[in-house]
Amino acid sequence: MAMSIEAAHNCTLCYDKGMISRIWIYLWETFKIPSRVLLTLTNVLVVQLFVMKSLDTFTFILGSSMLFFSLLYYRTCDEFKDEKTDKIFFPKRPLPSGRVLKSDLRLLQILCGLIMIGITIVQSEARLFAIILILDCLLMQFYFFAPKLMEKNRLIAFATHAPYAFVVNFYLLALHADIAKTQIFTLENIALVSVLSLPGFHWEIIRKTFVRERPGYQTYSSLLGYQGAILLSLVFFFPLLIGLRILLVDNFFIPLVSIIIIYCMHIWGLGLKEEEGLVSLRTKSELISTTIIICLLWQGFSFL
Repeated sequence: MAMSIEAAHNCTLCYDKGMISRIWIYLWETFKIPSRVLLTLTNVLVVQLFVMKSLDTFTFILGSSMLFFSLLYYRTCDEFKDEKTDKIFFPKRPLPSGRVLKSDLRLLQILCGLIMIGITIVQSEARLFAIILILDCLLMQFYFFAPKLMEKNRLIAFATHAPYAFVVNFYLLALHADIAKTQIFTLENIALVSVLSLPGFHWEIIRKTFVRERPGYQTYSSLLGYQGAILLSLVFFFPLLIGLRILLVDNFFIPLVSIIIIYCMHIWGLGLKEEEGLVSLRTKSELISTTIIICLLWQGFSFL
């Protein structure tokens, strides 16, 4: 009897270790935890510098935690949504390859949800915005109640999922504004949320735009054409430039806009050259987003 109890205990330990290692595989390969941590920290830091014009460690930790775990929650929802297509087109990914189990991701979702609820309870400021963010994550989990409709058109999925960026950034804005006892809905704050959110819209479209399509795998270019998808992605830069003009008071606004214009011309130029074959635009999009964040941080630190 003692031996059987000990054996059961050892099996439990082995399962726990295996589960932890599988979750780590998912965090490293699919969620790409280093880039997500960097995105989280810089995003929250920009909001804190522009809204509070000071540094507050406690608020920074709360905001960073809510952003990081809501991002992770959203990403795990995608795994279940894309399960069928991933088995066909991306069989080596952790979940379709069997290196990660559905039960692992369900546990990860529960942990993320509990942490977000805990933060909402602990922090009285911006509680309404936190509840809205949690509800948005729950809607994502249930695929906005229209999976068959969205499977037919990626643009519909984009229209329902992309606003998450605005929801989470408005939460961060409200959190810092409440603590600083300042107004939430000002022109500068709306410009800040727009500048932090819109590059992600561009990135989302550009990363699923190809010259040579995979038959059966829906991309934005398969719906709009390669050039049409690129044009749609570049449309988001018009309101982005307006937001940057409002936020950036130092002398690097003009060079930053010049860089964005050159980038747009380059990306549009690729759209006119379909003989280039499969062109990866994702890295170029990440570089321009990084440049924008650096300029925002530079401006933000000048407020201290």
